[in-house]
Amino acid sequence: MKNRLRPDGPGAPSLPATESRQARSPRRTRLLALLALAVFVLITYGTAPFIAASFPDADLSGPLGEESVMPGVVAAVELYAVLCASALVPAFLWLAWLGRHPGPLGAIGFAGPPQVRQWLLGGLAGAALISLLCALLAGAGWYRVALVGFDPVVIVVILGLVLAALYEELLFRGFGFWAIETVAGSVAAVVVSSVLFALAHADNSGAHWLGMVNTALAGVLLGVLRWRSSSLWTAWGVHLGWNAALGLVFGAKTSGFAFAGRLLESEVSSSGARHVAMAGGAYGPEGSLLLTPMLAVGIIWMVRRPSSLPAGSAA
Repeated sequence: MKNRLRPDGPGAPSLPATESRQARSPRRTRLLALLALAVFVLITYGTAPFIAASFPDADLSGPLGEESVMPGVVAAVELYAVLCASALVPAFLWLAWLGRHPGPLGAIGFAGPPQVRQWLLGGLAGAALISLLCALLAGAGWYRVALVGFDPVVIVVILGLVLAALYEELLFRGFGFWAIETVAGSVAAVVVSSVLFALAHADNSGAHWLGMVNTALAGVLLGVLRWRSSSLWTAWGVHLGWNAALGLVFGAKTSGFAFAGRLLESEVSSSGARHVAMAGGAYGPEGSLLLTPMLAVGIIWMVRRPSSLPAGSAA
């Protein structure tokens, strides 16, 4: 008499072929994830320079009140839209390789219905964090407003920042993050993505070692958000709120760039090595020594708090 309790017995429930293969061969899954990571790097990183070369005038930065910046800003919106599409292609190729689990949207952190609330809360959190930094800099005399102004181009710049933040999240904490996590674990995914995130900003105007440390720590914070929630919505919101508040509301340089259409024209003191270290110099407040402990505290808090997976966010 056959044992009907055996997993492979005739009475055992059958699993879909794809899930069965994954359950019985984790090594195969890791190898295919590694292959998917290689394809992601080739497609996304390989095509980015050619895509950027197709939009030579793309630029979200520029002086206030000049109509000449609008064509560059519009071109930048178009550029980031195409770059976002290029970062999504490998995730949908994943569907062809390993079936429907976790699915293309799950692999990049967008499983389930849109988490608009998490995105908005993330935006508020990012704006609040950078506002606190600017308040500290202003209180110390290292940040001051030189001009208040409004330019309608800010509306287009905001759209560009939405797409730019999405592209960077897809690039560093999207499908590639999932593939590294599958191959080497969550901590490795956070570390690798954060280092790459910092290196991508190393050639920006005014970049210096402290700015790179802070950029890497910001990458760790965003990576932990991605890891702990299994979703990209909150990280995308934090990234967008941070950039929009710093570059548009406070008018400070954001990773070395001064956005067009900013509401305030600000000046950050850069006289002397001490002031550069405290105020960030030409890289902007993100290069400030004051930001380092703020990011460290945020990372520790995120790591220690109970993991909360929003409904529908699990891969």
